[in-house]
Amino acid sequence: MHDDTIRTPQVRHFVSHLHRYLKGPVLLIWDGLNAHRSPTVRARIEDYGWQVERLPAYAPELNPVEGLWAWAKGTALANRGRDDLGLLMDAVWRATRRVRRAPAVLRGLLAKARLSL
Repeated sequence: MHDDTIRTPQVRHFVSHLHRYLKGPVLLIWDGLNAHRSPTVRARIEDYGWQVERLPAYAPELNPVEGLWAWAKGTALANRGRDDLGLLMDAVWRATRRVRRAPAVLRGLLAKARLSL
């Protein structure tokens, strides 16, 4: 999680971090954020041999992350108002750990976005 605007350096760092854990073919599905399309990020992705598909504009139903946020807000984060950003970030972090351990939920989020493994 990042508590400021996401720019090219943060995306480049994120891609490098993913590369440490994801071996084999990778398909990145991204929205139109300028940092996703920056030359340095594209070069890093090309170095790794990954494929990128860009989501169409204004199509949140095709973005599995939108489903993840809906799931988190309706379950793990429901009725948990936070006045402190640190406490909120901690709750979001716990929610993402929880969903990573729930393969059926992850498959459901992909299926809702018309994707599959």
